[in-house]
Amino acid sequence: MDRIQQVLDDYRPTLYMDGGDVEVIKVDEQGVAHVKMLGACIDC
Repeated sequence: MDRIQQVLDDYRPTLYMDGGDVEVIKVDEQGVAHVKMLGACIDC
């Protein structure tokens, strides 16, 4: 989970510039991260 947060933190400045953000909902058994786009990024 720490690695996922690190990767998302790398992209957050770009998302913030567009009025958005991203949130990790869960990481499944196969290691796939499910995320929710927030703010202006909700329609991306």
